[in-house]
Amino acid sequence: MKKLYPVLSKLSKRNAPDKKKTAVKGYIESINNRQLQGWAIHMENKPLTLSLRLNDKSYPLSPAWNKRSDVAVKLGDDAFLLSGFVIDVPEALLKVFALARQQGAVIDVIANDVPLGHLEKPLDTATLIEASKPGLPKPYTTKTNNPPNPVKINKLFVCIGAQKSGTSWLFENLSQDHRFSRCPFVKEIHYFDTLYKNSRHLNNWRANFFLQLCQGNQARLKPFLSAWLSGDTDRFNKLLNESTGNNKVLARRFGLLLNELTDDWYADLLRTHKGQEYALDITPDYAVIGKKGFEHIRSIANDVKILFILRNPVDRAWSGLLQGKKQLPGGISGFLDEKGADIDYLFKASSSGPDVGARNNYLMTLKALDAAGLLDGRVLIKFYDEIADTPEHLIGDIYQFLGIPAPSMDIFSATLRSKVYATQKTVMPARLRARLKNHYSGMLKEINDRFVKIPDNWL
Repeated sequence: MKKLYPVLSKLSKRNAPDKKKTAVKGYIESINNRQLQGWAIHMENKPLTLSLRLNDKSYPLSPAWNKRSDVAVKLGDDAFLLSGFVIDVPEALLKVFALARQQGAVIDVIANDVPLGHLEKPLDTATLIEASKPGLPKPYTTKTNNPPNPVKINKLFVCIGAQKSGTSWLFENLSQDHRFSRCPFVKEIHYFDTLYKNSRHLNNWRANFFLQLCQGNQARLKPFLSAWLSGDTDRFNKLLNESTGNNKVLARRFGLLLNELTDDWYADLLRTHKGQEYALDITPDYAVIGKKGFEHIRSIANDVKILFILRNPVDRAWSGLLQGKKQLPGGISGFLDEKGADIDYLFKASSSGPDVGARNNYLMTLKALDAAGLLDGRVLIKFYDEIADTPEHLIGDIYQFLGIPAPSMDIFSATLRSKVYATQKTVMPARLRARLKNHYSGMLKEINDRFVKIPDNWL
């Protein structure tokens, strides 16, 4: 039976129902805007009743059960089944569900009074069967995204966005300085949003680069792939460690693209070499990983420095909206021809939802950083306007914040005043600008009062 990927829920001794009566464990595999999917281990003769818990309120559910023949089988000698479920969020709950996701609230599925866990890491079948038996001598527990110990990285510099706020410009410039180690594949690693927001970006880029790596290297990669597919960790690591020359580079890349995502993997990806001061990770999606995600970042390195570049949320919302329409058949112009006069639609599309709304919610990010204990000199807040107005000053402030001498500005001559991936200039409708400015005015005022002075022309 193939490996499964559950996180088994903890049954506390004080509050747990009789395990022999409920005998259910399970996990939530994925959550999107309208649907949850997962698996539940339960006794064959005990039907499951599922409910959704949002903000400490429970709502009954009527799931569709996925009868997969390859996994819905008895486990061991006990009458246990592993059954998949698909939950379409009821129409009446869509708004509260979307708001809960946007705010990073805990979303739980309750099966026969037992909360199911959330996806974390593989468990082999033997462990799963043993943990699923009724009357366990002790609960099997796993804490999702438990911060690592000991720390894995010495110095880590992370830019958490915001999106469409000059992060590609920053990457292009800092990449000129050899004192930063960085991912050999992409600008945005997406490690922490994979852990805390179930993002698919990381494994998407790993899959793409693995396919590229295979082109022309089939013979050299065959023994690595054979060991990896066989689950022979010892042989796989032996091959990695004994490789030399070009094969060593190939072997390292193979491991980075296929190994399990752990803090050790992340540290290896950003491994520093002689003369390098900081590991560099520029991933704007980290702005929405919440308190636990930031605590994880804080604990993964001896010295963590975080940069948060703020852009006028009105302009950022418009830029982000247009960026997302570039791939449509008619591109941005086709989208505006169809929707450009519908101000209500444009306002909703550029200001709300678990994706767009959260990325524009700078206040939520700053509160999460504060709750994680990082607003103690470990976070630098800058403004997108500085990239156009005083880029040399902005770069100098970043190096001062990191505590390392700034290089000669000559190394940035080709990139310092360039715009990377700039969206085509399309004027925002005046009525939309006015509505967005009013929408974000309260947030900006609170940020101005509590965290950092906001540019006057934003208010």
